[in-house]
Amino acid sequence: MKHFLLACFIPMTLAAQNMQQLTEQLGKTVLYGDVALSPDGTHVAWVQSTAATTSKQTYIRETSGNAPAKLVKLPMTGERADFDLAWSPDSKTLAFLSSAGERDQRQLWTVRGYASDAK
Repeated sequence: MKHFLLACFIPMTLAAQNMQQLTEQLGKTVLYGDVALSPDGTHVAWVQSTAATTSKQTYIRETSGNAPAKLVKLPMTGERADFDLAWSPDSKTLAFLSSAGERDQRQLWTVRGYASDAK
């Protein structure tokens, strides 16, 4: 009977450990999408997420120099899904849709210039 219990318990323990390792690896896998280059070529914006989450957030970076990418901050908490990035013709405003507003609704957000706060 002991051997039967061990034979059942050990595979479940190993499966749980493998799932934990898989989840950790997925959390390190960065996914990029909806890349948008400004018309004047000075900025690039993209939506970034990890394979372990459903949150998709917008980042902006200058195309030249070594400045780090900045997360577009929205006045909300919890997960959000950004998509459909588009620059204005003068390259001063980035517009995108996001689920950051009301639950189950998509709202249009804009970012002027290279600021990291949405309006």
